[in-house]
Amino acid sequence: ATRSVSEGRIMSSLAPLRPILKPMYRGGRPSYTASRINKLLKKNYCIPKTKSLSSSLPLFTRSISTLRGGGRDSAYTGRPLGRGLLGKNTTKGVCIPTSNVGLKLGDNFSRSFSNNNNAARFHAASTAKPLPDPHNVSNTLDEETIQAIITRLEERGQDPIFRSLFNYFDLIPSDARVLEVGCGTGVVSRALAKYPGFQGQITGVDQCTPFLQVAAEKAEEEDCDMNKIHFIEGDAHDLRSSLHISGTQDGFDVIIMHTLLSHATHPKTVLRSAAEVASPEANLIVMDGDYASLSFMHSEPWIGRQMDRALVDATFSKPDIIRHLVANMRSCGWDIVDNRTACVAEIGKNASYWVSFAECYAPRVKASGLLDAEIVDQWLEDQEEYLSSGKFFASANYYTLMAKRIASKEKEKS
Repeated sequence: ATRSVSEGRIMSSLAPLRPILKPMYRGGRPSYTASRINKLLKKNYCIPKTKSLSSSLPLFTRSISTLRGGGRDSAYTGRPLGRGLLGKNTTKGVCIPTSNVGLKLGDNFSRSFSNNNNAARFHAASTAKPLPDPHNVSNTLDEETIQAIITRLEERGQDPIFRSLFNYFDLIPSDARVLEVGCGTGVVSRALAKYPGFQGQITGVDQCTPFLQVAAEKAEEEDCDMNKIHFIEGDAHDLRSSLHISGTQDGFDVIIMHTLLSHATHPKTVLRSAAEVASPEANLIVMDGDYASLSFMHSEPWIGRQMDRALVDATFSKPDIIRHLVANMRSCGWDIVDNRTACVAEIGKNASYWVSFAECYAPRVKASGLLDAEIVDQWLEDQEEYLSSGKFFASANYYTLMAKRIASKEKEKS
């Protein structure tokens, strides 16, 4: 097979590339390096040494690198024909992403190597703009999305894995005045109200009115003592004003931020706001995930990485905030004194926490255009198959940071 070059444009059906690219994905893993690909191209094709074509080889290499999951800016999102996305269940096909770097190869390269024109779908993920973090803008969402999130929050709240993250309840004094910032539907506040021996007062604050309505209803349904728990609408970035408007006194002994800061617009402002309404000896408890560690198993690792990243981008404003708190907490009026860690993992056939996460937020990946809709749907189907066959795996790391409020004089010195 030969390729002809005319006026700086590669004109080829690309079908002859199939025997070269096919060995790259034996068992779903790339076996050739970028330099090896270039050598194969030069060996198998009569390529004139022109300036325009010489620039095409690095471009092709970048495309392959992206296929292997090595590139973020021009992520592959095509889906070849067949059950798998690439690998032994895939019908003779490999897709190459389009690119606008170097030669304009998009029209010729964005095709499947199978004979079916519908074998692949392409999407330039680099041009996609994620939808806003739904929890960050929960007070502006449509009713359908709000209800979907309420369902997710309540299902998650009953999950034993999630409830195991309440591993800090034993640190809260039994008579403490507690403020939960970003309480959502009140899952944490309700659980604390029923925690054995707790006799203190709990105030939950959130910006989403429908969430607060559900919180109050669920508290009554669960026979919580309504004299020691109530919910108010407010902004985490300005807690003092929110409490003043609702007529709630400040000076809280314990402030809880359970999976809040990863959704906050300005986490430092939230932390400073909390310090303003805390008592002089107050304790702060921050529990959040390091969502850069989120990982779902997929038979094609590079597809798995793309979907992991898309889920994080579509769900969290600050997915790695927990990593930065150590360096920034003190400047916000808090001094970290202890921490606890947990790896939330589900393996095999028994999974619910990460399954509901995927079902709730994968539609936002599609709506954002981060990945092609068919790819997302296929990924979800694959996860269902892994679950039923006992091959499911998903995990992420969670951290609980305990901090004390810094006295004003000490803060001035620091």
